[in-house]
Amino acid sequence: MEDQFKIGDLVKLKSGGPAMTVRELRADEEVLCEWFDNNVYSKEIFHQAQLRELKDTDSPITIIPRSRNSKFHY
Repeated sequence: MEDQFKIGDLVKLKSGGPAMTVRELRADEEVLCEWFDNNVYSKEIFHQAQLRELKDTDSPITIIPRSRNSKFHY
């Protein structure tokens, strides 16, 4: 089967989870993905059948409303 992703694509597990970047395409349709979760770097190998590409209409980030006590102003 031909690779359905390319290095640099934004993907997500079909079951949900964070947005991930394709870092490497491996044999047997395996894809090495990397992502940050709460500023912690993670990477894992997934079978490409477990992944879907994020589209322009998907939001790769979660918007968290700021509290009234936040020192940051948006």
